[in-house]
Amino acid sequence: MLKLNNIEFYNTPSGGVMVSMNGQESFLLLFSHYDLLNILHDYIMQNYHGAYLALSSLYKGSAQNPSYYRYRIVSRFARCNFGEYETNVVDISKHTFHFEQVHCPLRGTGDCGLENVVCNPQYTLPLTKQQMTIFRMYADGLNTEQIAQKLSLSTNTIDRHRSDIQAKLDLHSIREMILFWINNNLK
Repeated sequence: MLKLNNIEFYNTPSGGVMVSMNGQESFLLLFSHYDLLNILHDYIMQNYHGAYLALSSLYKGSAQNPSYYRYRIVSRFARCNFGEYETNVVDISKHTFHFEQVHCPLRGTGDCGLENVVCNPQYTLPLTKQQMTIFRMYADGLNTEQIAQKLSLSTNTIDRHRSDIQAKLDLHSIREMILFWINNNLK
C-alpha cells in the first residue's frame, strides 16, 4: 500500500506537477496515477477540509470524471503549497505536509480568493474545543500545571485531555505535539 512518506513535488514552467517518491526519479503527475491521487485526495479532504471544499467547488464541472476531478484537486493543492524543488526537507514525510511559500503573482494582492484557504491551508483537527485550547497552550510552552491553573482544572483532567489529543493524532510526547502544531501551521 502506498504511504504518504518521502514525497517531493515541484512545479514545471508549463504548470504541471512533478513528483519524486522515496528519492526515485521524478515523474509528471497525471490523472492516471490513481493510487497516489486517491490517497492524497482523501488526506486533503480529511485534514485540510476548508481547502478541499474550495477546490471541489472550483472544479465541480469535472466531477463527472472522478479520476480527472481528483487529479485537478490534488494538482492545484500541490502547485499552491509544494511548488519549489527542495532538497533539505521533503514536502510530505510520515503523513506530515511541509508547506512552502510558493511564488505566486497573486499572493498578497487580494486578487486570489483561495489565498490562506488553499495556499497555506488550515489543518482540520478531530479535536474538541477544550482539547484545542489545551493543545494550543502546550504549543505556547505551558506545562500541565500551568494549563490546569489557567483553566481551573485538575492536572489529571489536563493529562487526560493531552492523552486523548495524542491518541487522536498518533503523537507520543509533548515534544511531538509541539512539532505537529508548528509543522501544520496551527493557530
